[in-house]
Amino acid sequence: MKLSKQRQSKNSVLILTSLAVLASPLVLPLPQAFAQTLTTVVNFNGTNGAAPRAGVLAGKDGNLYGTTSAGGSQNRGTAFKLTGSNFSTLTTLVNFTGTNGTNPVARLFQASDDNLYGATFTGGTNNLGTLFKLQKTTFTNLTTLLNFNGTNGANPAGRLISGSDGNLWGITSAGGVNSRGTVFKIALTGGVPTILVNFNGTNGATPLARLQLGSDGNYYGSASAGGATNNGVVYKLTPAGAITSYNFSGANGRNPRSALIESDKSQWNS
Repeated sequence: MKLSKQRQSKNSVLILTSLAVLASPLVLPLPQAFAQTLTTVVNFNGTNGAAPRAGVLAGKDGNLYGTTSAGGSQNRGTAFKLTGSNFSTLTTLVNFTGTNGTNPVARLFQASDDNLYGATFTGGTNNLGTLFKLQKTTFTNLTTLLNFNGTNGANPAGRLISGSDGNLWGITSAGGVNSRGTVFKIALTGGVPTILVNFNGTNGATPLARLQLGSDGNYYGSASAGGATNNGVVYKLTPAGAITSYNFSGANGRNPRSALIESDKSQWNS
């Protein structure tokens, strides 16, 4: 069995490959059954990007796609592709300029139409972030789908997901009616977003991680602040926008910044 995990450091993309030996549990303890080889495939040098903050996406074409939050021709970040047998060939797809966005910190997402979608934390018309599309199949043509303006959210940090309704769903870490972040959805073609949640402190604040669409048809997420003791929350959101929040108290954890995952129909977070 072959398992692959992508990690990142500030200026390098790493691929960790583990070969698991399928044998009787009596033969070797589990930690000894894994032989691990770490290979640095790219060193970022500023010109080709710097400070990647999100994981890479395994594209449907077999290549890896990602972003850097800085570097590139304008030092405002890049979108890139890794190709080759060991993914060591980097091609810069887009240099962010400020006008088309700055500082992408969320992972790219490939939707059912095979285009890549992403977000920039700042930049755009109001310097509050953008949503963008990279057109298949070369992914070098960037279309801005939305300029955040504060009222409709600001500073998106988590990657987009595909909702059960076919729209893109996402979060902003700031902005909205209460300036504490939002949950929104928007068509693949862009346009005016639908704001499903305006975080108000009580139900959470400053969400930083993507949503998770559960097998029950609801959406799950975390907010790094807010709640009863301002230690953050995890929440359930119905497709209609009804939110139920569960509070962290400090004793049971605080300030969640990662997305939930579903396992055995339970939602998990760390």
